[in-house]
Amino acid sequence: MKICLSGFLMLILCCFSFSPSVLAAFDLPGDYYLASDWKMAVAQAQSDHLPIAFLLSDRYTTCPLCSAASKDVLNALEGHAVIVYVESTDLPVLPPLVAKAINSPESGKLIPITAITDSECGRVLVVIPYIRDPGQRMAEITKAVAELPH
Repeated sequence: MKICLSGFLMLILCCFSFSPSVLAAFDLPGDYYLASDWKMAVAQAQSDHLPIAFLLSDRYTTCPLCSAASKDVLNALEGHAVIVYVESTDLPVLPPLVAKAINSPESGKLIPITAITDSECGRVLVVIPYIRDPGQRMAEITKAVAELPH
């Protein structure tokens, strides 16, 4: 009985030993481009008459705040923009105006950072910085989406 009980307790401890931060990683939507394929995203954006959203984040993050903010941006932009997923090491392969927008003072220092351009990737329309408060974040994202060309 003691062996059974200690085995059960070990199983319980193993189940709860996973840190909640391990669960912070997020999935990207089915339709997205990697930063190295941004030119293909431009072609699709021009064809679909949609802007391009460059999301700088870390999909394997252990930060639940970053993950939640990234999911909010992805969910809000679905169907409103062509998504390009960017990691910090990808900045050199991006168009200079996108890298400059992501590194601008208005973008902040924490991820996710989203720079949205026109379909030709010739002009930055809006930069969405990381905002910790979920209500403020959604208000800012909603405002940005409403300002996008339709």
